[in-house]
Amino acid sequence: MEKQSGYVYNNFQYYEMLALTRYLNTKAESGYCLSGAFGSFMNVLKFERGDACAPCEYYVLKRHFDEEIDAHINCFIESAQEKASKFSPDYQLVEAPRKDSRVRIRYLNNYFAVLECPRDLTIRQTLLELTKKQSQRLGLRYKAALAYVSTLSILSGLGIALKLMTMNNGTRALTQVQMGLYIALILNFMLYMAGDMHDLFVSKAWRSDNLVSFSNRSHFKSLAFRAADILKVLILLTGISLSMYFTIFYEGIGLGFEIMRMWLVTIIAGYFSYLKYQRSYISLLLIVMFLVTQSFW
Repeated sequence: MEKQSGYVYNNFQYYEMLALTRYLNTKAESGYCLSGAFGSFMNVLKFERGDACAPCEYYVLKRHFDEEIDAHINCFIESAQEKASKFSPDYQLVEAPRKDSRVRIRYLNNYFAVLECPRDLTIRQTLLELTKKQSQRLGLRYKAALAYVSTLSILSGLGIALKLMTMNNGTRALTQVQMGLYIALILNFMLYMAGDMHDLFVSKAWRSDNLVSFSNRSHFKSLAFRAADILKVLILLTGISLSMYFTIFYEGIGLGFEIMRMWLVTIIAGYFSYLKYQRSYISLLLIVMFLVTQSFW
């Protein structure tokens, strides 16, 4: 059988590690094995379908997060290096020469390690316990998250209302575009949040000590996240098009400076929230708040 490759955009959140692991295992059961990933947080997953895709299970572990997890990951890395003369820090598929396991490192970067384990190995239980422990520690503190989201929403709403009240004819066109951008980003955030809230109430998540972690995804959440991803791309393309339109057809250095400042704030706020919150969709609200704030400078 010839190999067939496919790419999937990974929009699983940092508190959905168990759900991501289950998704990879579901793909493996369908005959698609993980053959790589792109991006620091595995933004794009690469799958291959072929004879080499033997029945297996995947375990996604976060690096530099827990000493016990790191110890197991380093053990497999050392074992792999004993067999492989060359080992890439980004990605290498090798079989660890251990007597008690045939565990493979399917993907490895500075943030994650994806281990592939045949289903007949006793070490599966250890890996399963590690993923559960990791999921508990990476759980979303829902009370703190709710308070944080509420605060950002209130501040953003007050800023938008104040911006509307101080709008004048000289900046009306640009201000209307800004309002549209803010509303679109908030709707984008709400689409993501609707998916999480749905799965929270249909028992796709478990709670423990004020922590929430998702072990699976419902069809509704998958659709909501996919729609939100598409909307995010449309917002970006629309923003670029409108920026070019205003720059070309509207005269004035002040307008060009305002557009450049908006993009600068968006890039900086988006990048740092991307790293801090591990590309969580909460960054959309942060971008709105910073954009509203900079508009008063």
